[in-house]
Amino acid sequence: MSNKLPYEGRAVRTQCGTASLSVSLATGAAAFVAVTFPARFATVPKVVTSLSSGASGTASLVPRALSKTETGFNCYVYNVGTATATASVSVDWIATV
Repeated sequence: MSNKLPYEGRAVRTQCGTASLSVSLATGAAAFVAVTFPARFATVPKVVTSLSSGASGTASLVPRALSKTETGFNCYVYNVGTATATASVSVDWIATV
C-alpha cells in the first residue's frame, strides 16, 4: 500500500469540497469564507458553487466563487431576497482546469 496521494506526481485537474458559513444577511448583503484547495492547480481553475444545505428561508441565498487563484478562492453567499436571511449553510464546490 502506497502512502502517496492519488494525484501525487500528476497534474491536478479536478477537486471538490464543501464550505460552511453561518450568516445573517440583510437584503443585498454578502458574506464569504476563504477556501484553500487540497492541492495547488497548475493554472487558475474554473469553480462552480451550489448551496447544498441550509435551514428553511435560505432559498434567497446565492453562492458565488470570486478571487480565484491556483490555491483557492473566496466563497461568497449573497442574499437576493427581500428579507434578512439567518442560517448556517453548506456550499459544495468543484474546481477544474
